[in-house]
Amino acid sequence: MKRSKTKVLFWILAIFVLASLCAAMANAETFSGSCGAEGDGTNLRWEYDSETKTLTISGTGEMKDYTDYGNSRAPWYSYNINFLVFEEGLTRIGNNAFRGMGGFQNVIFPDSVDSIGKYAFAYDSKIKSIQLGNGISCVEEYAFSRCIGLTNLLIPCNVVSIETSAFENCSSLDTVHFGNGLQSIETNAFNYTGSVLFTTCLTDEQWGQVQKGSGATNYNTVYMDCHVPNTSGNACAVCGAENPNFAITTQSFGSQGDNLTWTVDRDYTLTISGEGRMQNFSTAMGGFPPWRSYTSGNSLSERIKRVVVENGVANIGNGAFMCCKELETVSIPESVEQIGSLVFMECPKLQSIIVDPNSMYYLVDERGCLLNYNKTVLIRYLPTDTHTTYEVPSTVVSYAEGAFENCARLEEIV
Repeated sequence: MKRSKTKVLFWILAIFVLASLCAAMANAETFSGSCGAEGDGTNLRWEYDSETKTLTISGTGEMKDYTDYGNSRAPWYSYNINFLVFEEGLTRIGNNAFRGMGGFQNVIFPDSVDSIGKYAFAYDSKIKSIQLGNGISCVEEYAFSRCIGLTNLLIPCNVVSIETSAFENCSSLDTVHFGNGLQSIETNAFNYTGSVLFTTCLTDEQWGQVQKGSGATNYNTVYMDCHVPNTSGNACAVCGAENPNFAITTQSFGSQGDNLTWTVDRDYTLTISGEGRMQNFSTAMGGFPPWRSYTSGNSLSERIKRVVVENGVANIGNGAFMCCKELETVSIPESVEQIGSLVFMECPKLQSIIVDPNSMYYLVDERGCLLNYNKTVLIRYLPTDTHTTYEVPSTVVSYAEGAFENCARLEEIV
């Protein structure tokens, strides 16, 4: 009797599971249609899977242009799209095709796409990243306007033109990198995008030849001579965001002009390497260190989080890291014999100064303060120290200029 009840329960459960699966399959629907711009429009086809919330565009050629109102909207406008798939063969994204849809976060374009239409992705607030293919030559007017979730943008080498207001009001943009094929940036292309750091692989001369339209954006703040190690022989291929060797910039400098090299990587770590002395810098226009641009808000130095000075560098010049407002950590090797004045001025987030234990010139005390080796000069008290009192070592006879600058929590020095 007990075995009979078990069998009944088993079959009831099996029927329930089967019914649930059938209901789920019945609720999962696929919608499709044509969306091409050629002939009867069947050169392209769209398909929406309601279960996965995926829209797929397949076929060959250009997409039809749409509007943002009434029956002229894209046929997928009312669907909840979380994933967008463009198959190889599509050559152009139509006007207003995905305007204001806001469900998907990432957009990847196949290499067959050569242009993106007006307002194609405008007002799509959830887009966080876009990967432009190697075939795109033009980003048309307002194509990504008001994509307020977009933070970083890499324009590949094949893009020739960025048209009017293409990225206007992308208010979260932090960095934009231009490939070396760019010929024109039209009016207001990056207006109202906030404090954007622009980088490029173009030389100074090439950048000067790029046509730039009017607008609030000051493209003169683009940091020149961006260096991307070429490991494939294809200049465009190595500009990709996935390239692990991607660096914002690498340049030579130093007291002899080229005895030292500085590099800033994508994590905003400034590395200084080479042999010999660094020149001194000043606060006067033209006297800044090379990692600091002239315009506040777009300065590369204001984004640097870490500084690594490698062994072989003999000194740190006056004002070297001044106004590195995000700087948290500095590593100093045993080879550094001299640290200039005002090196750490306006570095309010400085948390740690690491000195090689073999150094015969500098050290840090138990509170992390930087002193000369004999402890006669206090060079820098950490502005992030939370203590209200600091007992100065009895050997200290002088303070470097700015030693206690930005130390708001410190109330008493004894």
